[in-house]
Amino acid sequence: MDNQQSPAKVLNITPNAILLLEQNDGKKTTRLIPANTFNTLKYVIKGAFEGLVGLSHTKIYLGDNCVISPTTQEYVFCLECNGMLIHTTPDADKQVCEAVLKAYTEQDFKPFIRLFDELYAKRQKSEFLELFMVALGERVRPAAINCLHGYVVDKEFFVAQNGNAYKIMPSKKSKDGKDVPDQLVFLCIVPRNHQIKPMNLLYNNVQIALGQQEQIFLSKIMMLLNREKHKNDQVFWRQVQQQPADEENV
Repeated sequence: MDNQQSPAKVLNITPNAILLLEQNDGKKTTRLIPANTFNTLKYVIKGAFEGLVGLSHTKIYLGDNCVISPTTQEYVFCLECNGMLIHTTPDADKQVCEAVLKAYTEQDFKPFIRLFDELYAKRQKSEFLELFMVALGERVRPAAINCLHGYVVDKEFFVAQNGNAYKIMPSKKSKDGKDVPDQLVFLCIVPRNHQIKPMNLLYNNVQIALGQQEQIFLSKIMMLLNREKHKNDQVFWRQVQQQPADEENV
């Protein structure tokens, strides 16, 4: 005889876990599962995720123009608010779960709308920074060196997303004839045209704020692009003019 399993019943919900009561062939058991967004939609908002594992484009209306949809990734969702869309990231799952529960159980949509606005502004800021780099032309190109992501300037310098700047020492042959990869030599440069306070900008009708680290990141790129104007800064100029070490030392 085939096993018959009844739908699970939610016994309790905490910020970290959901306690389920399951019945299989007349035998009742309890099971503790993580209180993530996926499980909340599947078990708390009953039927919302019935048979939807791995499927996208299924809208779950929470109310007040707030909509959530699954994607092909369990911890990534599509949020919709007033007709605008944004995808969440796995690291924001706890916030998404709390906002969804508030909207569903209490009809309190403020956390959902606040989270949506934060994620949307973050995406707009990312797009703005990418377009800013594109506008600088061929002299600035995205790259990843030594597991660091950032931008190469004039094929000589590298500014990582964390704000650190480096001089790229070209690869060469070692004594045994093997290739030595590009080496990054840290540049201690301090641009002076950034603000301590966030710089507020309007992009795509969305207010975005560039923090101090982002301003330093952009300022270092601009300083390296216009390095000829900073020859009088001896500390800076000495660093950008440094040459690779003698090959005999390799």
